Amino acid sequence: MDLILPFIPHTTVLKLSIWTTTAYIDFTNRESALEFMKILQYNCGEKIDIGWTKSKAIDELHWFDFDTMLRLKCIANNWEVPIILFGSYYKEQSLQYCAVVLRNITDNYTEARCIFCIMHTDQLVDIHSRVCETVCTLIDGIGIFPDVNYLIDVQYNTAHILGCVVQLNNFIQVIGTRTSTENNNFEFDINELVDLSWAVAILCQMDGDVLIEKYYQTFQTNNVKTYLPYVSVLGNRLFGTIIPNYRRKLPIGHDLNDTKLNFALCHKSTSSNYNPDRPYTPTPQSQVQCINKNFKYVSFELQPLDLRHDRTSSQLKYLLFGDTRSYHPEKKLKIDIRNFIGTSYKNSFRTVHKADRPPPQ
Repeated sequence: MDLILPFIPHTTVLKLSIWTTTAYIDFTNRESALEFMKILQYNCGEKIDIGWTKSKAIDELHWFDFDTMLRLKCIANNWEVPIILFGSYYKEQSLQYCAVVLRNITDNYTEARCIFCIMHTDQLVDIHSRVCETVCTLIDGIGIFPDVNYLIDVQYNTAHILGCVVQLNNFIQVIGTRTSTENNNFEFDINELVDLSWAVAILCQMDGDVLIEKYYQTFQTNNVKTYLPYVSVLGNRLFGTIIPNYRRKLPIGHDLNDTKLNFALCHKSTSSNYNPDRPYTPTPQSQVQCINKNFKYVSFELQPLDLRHDRTSSQLKYLLFGDTRSYHPEKKLKIDIRNFIGTSYKNSFRTVHKADRPPPQ
């Protein structure tokens, strides 16, 4: 164990276990495992045997939740509570637009980045977990706080980076990667991206503590559908508030902050994020301006969906706000609101014991 410990990449390891003289290491992705094997073969190849084994985590993927992993990453990096925003659901196209907002607060300055995800709902088991998995895998790949507002198309087991979204005064611009721009198979609805971009800007302008307080206060009513009060997007979209534990998942535990911020960007006319009167208006990716930025990845692989099929008692292919068949908003009616509060991550403290610190490089 002492031979391999200095080389273990702490950021991409799910679990480390030891049985007699054998160490089993579960990684978040195959690329990190391959890189670790190369390092071990170069440094310790003559002293230990290195090989693949079937990860026990594969048998446990039916309960593994990437929402938990995303929030743990934010806590570990001193980022704020991630905001998960479910945009319009397009039934005929089997698409849902989503956004995940990450905020890094340093010296009273908030740096915010958004990852916009176009999700193909007919291929999903749990859209919430898949969106979080996309963001987690992206963060692992780039290794830093996101440098741009990424636009990602998620199809089956692959996430394709289409480019980035730039907000310029009252307008937004989508700048595509050269590879995706040359591929005519990709497209996006610019109107939905405009609404999502404005929604993200409004949420990021709110004080973090005030946003959490207002979000949790909306559940202190007997209404199934609840919304952020006095806040709208361009006069025709509302922030529907989704009960934090609407998927009935276990909390993080270990006395860690379990605050969540889940929203649906609803249409005023339908009070939901589905509006049959607003058609899907795709813009081919080939028509957008190319970006000169060199992305580390143009696409990256996600966990195989086949591992999750037939392992879950219920499926959440898309999120339709207020639809009790897709999720469980009525669960909030059973909550003791006296203890139903959230707190900012900046108010949580993380202690690293000396023995747990990585060895000096």
